[in-house]
Amino acid sequence: MCPVTNTVTKLTAILYVDDCDLIHIDMTSDDSAFVTFEKMQESVKNWGRLLIASGGSYKPPKCFFHLVSFQWDRKGQWSYENNHEKLEYAMEVPLPDGSVAKIDHLPVDTAMETLGVWSEPVGSAAGASEAMKTKAQGWVNDAKESTLKRSDIWFLMDVQFWPRVGYGICCNIAPHAMLEKCLSKQYYEIHPKGGVISSAPAVIRQLGKGFYGMGCPHPGIECFAAQISKLLMHYGCSSSNGAKLHVSLRQLIVELGLSVQPFQHSFERFKKHVAWCWL
Repeated sequence: MCPVTNTVTKLTAILYVDDCDLIHIDMTSDDSAFVTFEKMQESVKNWGRLLIASGGSYKPPKCFFHLVSFQWDRKGQWSYENNHEKLEYAMEVPLPDGSVAKIDHLPVDTAMETLGVWSEPVGSAAGASEAMKTKAQGWVNDAKESTLKRSDIWFLMDVQFWPRVGYGICCNIAPHAMLEKCLSKQYYEIHPKGGVISSAPAVIRQLGKGFYGMGCPHPGIECFAAQISKLLMHYGCSSSNGAKLHVSLRQLIVELGLSVQPFQHSFERFKKHVAWCWL
């Protein structure tokens, strides 16, 4: 529910053909972590029984869950509880033969991949950044061993490299400074293959060709463009993303507490006063 306009959006689950994220959250009751876990376990069992009845089943090696709860110290500072270390939070999934199998209980700072996008409950972008580096390094290694011409390298950078490496970048919340240097090593390695000397200034590697640069995709700029596109496409719409953006902005207004136009205030000055969000 939006804290300002009381706009309500209901979410039961996010369901895809080959991936399913079951989200359990009840804002109407103040449940303990253990009660929440029991409700999660019941939901998982019920969903598993439906899968079995329709001819499917869970695949335990591909299943995992996070149990997120908080604790406060004497100074009022909060932190995540280490629920993954507690044996009582062992979740099981039903199997077609009537048995059950335990699934991994991951720490809240462990990133996992869902539909090609890496994320973790704490909101860190480390997992997504490492995934970009891994994909980029794999492409660079293949290109270095190939017999591609120089023109082929630059052509494939646009039509093959970046679509693969930059997939899902609109969901990446890494700071610009981190994204700016994310692929420096990979760009340095591929430049000789494209006919550029290794001693060329690093600053021109991600400079657009229209400005006489090498034209390697700049993750920071590409992420910013994707974020703006997402905002313009969904904000004000009745879609799921539109509702999330709407609520996120209203929560930002409440947390900042300065005006109804939070984007008019200095980010550098007030960034520690609010939780980082989609906006």
